[in-house]
Amino acid sequence: MSLDQLPVRVYLRRLSALGRTVDLDSRTDWPSSVTVVDSDELGPLVISVSNATVFPDGSVTSGGRWLASSKFGLKSPSSSFSELLTLDEERGFVFSANGNLRELVEVVGPQLATLGRTRSGLGLLISATRHSVSGLLSLCDVTESGRLLDGGFAYRVTSALFARVPSFGNGDRQFEEFAELFRSSDPLDESTLFLERDNRGPRGRETSAMIDLRLQHELAGARLVSPGTLSVVDVARRIARSSRIVLESPATDYLGRLANPRATVATADSTVAIPRHPSRVTVTNEFDIDAALRAGERLPPGVELISRPDYEIEGINVADHRVFDGRRWRRQSPDVVNEQSLGPHLLAITNAIVTPNAHVILSDGTLLTGSYFGGPRMERPSEGWVASEVNGRAGLAVTHAMEFGHFLLQAAPRIDALTRFDSEMSLMLTKYSWDDTSVIRRAGADIERVWRMPRASAAHFVRVPELIVSTHLQPENRMAGADPRWLSGFVSRFVEGLATEGERRIHMARGIDSGRRSGCLNRAEIHAIANDFGYETVFPETLSVEDQIRLVTSTTEMFGEQGSALTWAMFMRPGSDLVVVQNELETRKNRYVKYHNSVMAARQSRYFDIGAVRAGRQRHFEIDPEIVRRALEKRR
Repeated sequence: MSLDQLPVRVYLRRLSALGRTVDLDSRTDWPSSVTVVDSDELGPLVISVSNATVFPDGSVTSGGRWLASSKFGLKSPSSSFSELLTLDEERGFVFSANGNLRELVEVVGPQLATLGRTRSGLGLLISATRHSVSGLLSLCDVTESGRLLDGGFAYRVTSALFARVPSFGNGDRQFEEFAELFRSSDPLDESTLFLERDNRGPRGRETSAMIDLRLQHELAGARLVSPGTLSVVDVARRIARSSRIVLESPATDYLGRLANPRATVATADSTVAIPRHPSRVTVTNEFDIDAALRAGERLPPGVELISRPDYEIEGINVADHRVFDGRRWRRQSPDVVNEQSLGPHLLAITNAIVTPNAHVILSDGTLLTGSYFGGPRMERPSEGWVASEVNGRAGLAVTHAMEFGHFLLQAAPRIDALTRFDSEMSLMLTKYSWDDTSVIRRAGADIERVWRMPRASAAHFVRVPELIVSTHLQPENRMAGADPRWLSGFVSRFVEGLATEGERRIHMARGIDSGRRSGCLNRAEIHAIANDFGYETVFPETLSVEDQIRLVTSTTEMFGEQGSALTWAMFMRPGSDLVVVQNELETRKNRYVKYHNSVMAARQSRYFDIGAVRAGRQRHFEIDPEIVRRALEKRR
C-alpha cells in the first residue's frame, strides 16, 4: 500500500518514522518550501512554509521532511493525531506550551503583533490558553481561525506563517513593539497601580500578610488589579497608563515590562509588619443554611426566611427519557432525579458581606454555606476587607463559573425569583465577557438596576445593608434536583410573547476546535452525521443571544454534543426532544444526572442520551460514529 492510500489516521502516525528532520537553526540552506517573509537586524522574523502540515504539538512537516527550529517554536514530532483538515489558504500559527498569562504576555502577544504587521487580518490557529485572547487578537490586527487542541486535529495549509519567538537581552524589539500597542492607546495618568499576585486555583491562598499589604495600598489610593481575573488587554492597558506600578511579588515582574518608560516600577516589601485595619473581615465559624431549613432549626441573627414554596416538591417522572447503551435504547432509571433541592426559598440578610464568588459573611464573622451561597468547588474565603458598599436592598445573582451555560442555568432563574419579589432593588451580578443584556431583561430585570461586582480578587468584599438571596436553583455539582416544576415555570415566563417560526430540527454544533474542557477530537464526524439525518446545523456563537432565544423557541428537536449550548434545550416548546452525544466514557448513573432530565420531563419533553465515547475523557475524547448513527436510526 502506498502512502497516499493509507487512511488519514495511519498516515499521520507513520510520518515520524518515514520523514527526516531538518533543523533550520543549524543550517543556512533551507528547504525550498521555507521562505523568509520578513527580517530585522537579528535575522529572519517571519517565515512561510508552503504545503505544510501543522500539528498541535508544534511540529511541522512539508515535502516529506519535518522542520525543527527553536527560534520559531517548531518542535520535533511527539504525538499522534486523529484527523487531518485541509485549508486551501494561508494561515498563521502560534504555539503556547502552558497557556498562562506570562506566556501570553512574553511570547504569544509579541508573535501575534509581528504577524499582524506582516499580514493585516491574517487568520490564525492558536494553542488553547487559560485566558481570553479575543481582545489581544483584535489589538494585533489578526483573526482567529480555530484552536490547536493538544492531541487534536492537524492542519494542512497552502502556506503556514510563523513568527520568531521573542527573546530578551539580545536587542530583540518584538516585545517593545507589542507593548507600544497598549501605551499608545491611553494617555499616562498619575495613578498608582498595585498588581496582585494571582492566587486563584486549588493551591492559591490569600494569606493575612497579603490582605494587609493590599488593604494598605488601597487606603493609600492605589488601584488594585488581580491579573488572573482580567483579559490580557485589560491588564496591559491599566499598566501602560499608570505612572507608578507596585508589584506584590517579583513573580509578576514580566507585567512590569509593559509599563510606560516614564513610569516607576517597584516591588512591595512584604517583610514589613502592617497593623490590622478595622475594615478587615475574618471568618470565625460556618452555618449550613440548607441543613437548618430541612431540620426546622433557628437561623442566625440577621437572617430571615421571607418566602418559601407554597407546594410540596416532588420527584418528576422521567419514564419517557431514554439512554442508548450501544445496542438499544433503554428506559432511564427513575432514581437519578430523586434528590430535590429546597425549592425557590428567599432569605433576607441584614448587613451582609458578599465575596466575589457569592459567599456571604455575617457581621459577626459567620460564613453562610449551602446551596444558596458560592459553589462546592470554590475555596471558601477566610479573610478580606470591605472594599465597597451597595446602597439599599440588593438581590444576589452571582455565579463563580463564567461559562454561558452556568449563567443561563444559575443566574437567570435567580434573577427571575428576585425580581418577582422586588423589581425595584439592585441586582448583584458577575461581569461576563459576552452581552448578557437580553437574558437579564427576559428574566424580568431592569438592566439599569444591575450592580456588577467591582473586583474579582477573593479578598475584596462588598457590604449590603439588606441582601435578598434565592435558592441556588441549579446546583453547582450538576445534580438534577432543583425544583424542576418551578424551573419549567421560569422557562415559560422567559419565552413569553415570542412567536415561533415553524418546527425546526437543529444540530447545535460546536466549532471544530472549540472548547478545551470537552474537546471532541473527531467532531467533524458529528457534523457529518447531523447532516445525513437532516438536522439544520447552527453554530450558536455566530448568533446574538436574542437570535439564539428565537431559534430555540422554534425548535422541536435538538441534537448535539454535550456542552453549554444544549442548556437552551430547556427553552424549546413543551413536547420537544433533546438528543445528546455525551462526552464521558464511564457508563454510570451519575452521568445521566443532568439538568435536562427533570426540567425537560416537567415540560413533557424527552431526553435521549447517547453514550458513544470510544477513547479519552471529557477534555479530549473520540466518539464512535457508528454508535451515534445506530442510535439515531433506532429513533426513527
